[in-house]
Amino acid sequence: MSKVLVLGLKICGVFITLLVLIFTLFLTVLTLFEYRPKDRERISGLRSQKDALTSETSVLSDKSLVDVDTAYTLLSWNIGYAGLSSEADFFMDGGTMVYATSRQKVNENLVEIASTIEDLSPDIILLQEVDRASRRSYKVNEVDFFVKKFSDYHSFFAPNYKTLFVPYPLPPLGAVDAGLLSLTRHKTNDAERIQLPVPFTWPIRLVNLKRCLLVQRFPLKQTQGKDLVIVNLHLEAYDDGEGKRAQTAYLKDFIESEIEAGNYVIAGGDFNQVFSSIDTTAFPVYSDMWVPGVIETSEFNGELQFLMDEKTPSTRSLHTRYDGSDTSQFQYYSIDGLILSSNIEVLDFSVLDLQFAHSDHNPTYLKFVLR
Repeated sequence: MSKVLVLGLKICGVFITLLVLIFTLFLTVLTLFEYRPKDRERISGLRSQKDALTSETSVLSDKSLVDVDTAYTLLSWNIGYAGLSSEADFFMDGGTMVYATSRQKVNENLVEIASTIEDLSPDIILLQEVDRASRRSYKVNEVDFFVKKFSDYHSFFAPNYKTLFVPYPLPPLGAVDAGLLSLTRHKTNDAERIQLPVPFTWPIRLVNLKRCLLVQRFPLKQTQGKDLVIVNLHLEAYDDGEGKRAQTAYLKDFIESEIEAGNYVIAGGDFNQVFSSIDTTAFPVYSDMWVPGVIETSEFNGELQFLMDEKTPSTRSLHTRYDGSDTSQFQYYSIDGLILSSNIEVLDFSVLDLQFAHSDHNPTYLKFVLR
């Protein structure tokens, strides 16, 4: 064997060894700094500039309590980290984009999203995919933006995606810090992050979501010992179906336990699934497109109400950009919705058709009364 060949083999060996060491070090660092939330964690309210001098431990006043036979409004919206507006596609859906088009675009989308919410002026706001410090949204602190923008609301944030570095695709997604944000006019002294089952194992788990429920409890003014329980959620999307089923089963048990306690329950957000009780013929799934799971509503408590819009899509596919011109063959879905206990009367429910201008999801709007 020639000396040149021996030298070449040695160089290749050293190179491969270095690659293995670097990869091992990378996994070790991710493992050491992995986000490991507890099964249940108490969440403190976020303080805006307006209430910075207000005591965190103030006792709920009678005026701040939720009341029966009074109309309230709720808006739920997956804002797509303000980076998935109409000009965007996304690599996980067959597109090419990894990041938002620009930091300026992220800020523009935030302003427009906030303007829509202000116009509706809901009592309860449930937002999903809100970034704090993510490469994909140019490190814009979207949580801080909404807390300051809606300083009259009480705000709670629950992380569901925290990782130092996501190494795929190319260019890599990088650092992600995102989660669920709930804002409410009525104050509550109780907010909780409840961990959902994680379908991914090590090492894929290190760079994936740790999905959760963000739960708030509002004591009622006239019904002592009973609460209005609000659940903000965003269930599994890109799994083999096992994660969706496990998380849905957990949600089912949680809702039904609250009903048994006599509470009023609203669980809303991005289910990444369709309710079996709704007509989905308006949104046929074309070949080679992502297929949502199905939540069998018959397996839940028979008195629950399942709300999804059958006419207006709540989201679009991100396999290509959305220009609104030829949408006859565009992929739409209805996967954002609400589950309500039977002691809540629905006065109005709809998905607001915003043409996906500033997010790949349309907001869901509810007007309701506790009976």
